[in-house]
Amino acid sequence: MTERENEKAFSLWIESTLNHAYCQRHTQQDRERTLVSGQLWYDATMQRGTAQRRAILEALHEAPGPLTAQELHGRAREAVEGLGLATVYRNLNELERSGQVVSVHLPGDATRYEPSGRGHHHHFRCVRCDTVFELDVGCPLALLEDVTLPGGLQVTGHELVLFGLCRECAKASGGHARPSVPGSG
Repeated sequence: MTERENEKAFSLWIESTLNHAYCQRHTQQDRERTLVSGQLWYDATMQRGTAQRRAILEALHEAPGPLTAQELHGRAREAVEGLGLATVYRNLNELERSGQVVSVHLPGDATRYEPSGRGHHHHFRCVRCDTVFELDVGCPLALLEDVTLPGGLQVTGHELVLFGLCRECAKASGGHARPSVPGSG
């Protein structure tokens, strides 16, 4: 099972557990009122869900680059006290399905998320603090798109991740440290 499949299975398990817990905490009358309206239990907590989703989206938009679900949880929890990690995963799944968020897969890292619609761009990952930054520079590999390489290899796309030290980590180390690239040994 891939990491993404594990995350989805865990998220679904948490969601069903929370749904059951919600139903156990509320009276039969509340459950009947919710069912009579033809809506799921989520409608009863819609206001809370809206505030949570808004906090998640704001945290994503304010970040310098894509965030893991755990990083996003930490940032969004500052705006919504009591926000759970399962709620973050559930909202990320819904936001990704609706096209508002895209997942980003970096070598040797957990799935990260960023707002959609940012166009083609690359990422820089600090090897000391693990912060990932979105790069707003021209694409050095764009000239290879739709080119046929030796051996008949046709380039249809690419991904580029740069590794190094961010400004703060470079200052802290005096700019002399040369940590290795993740996965290089």
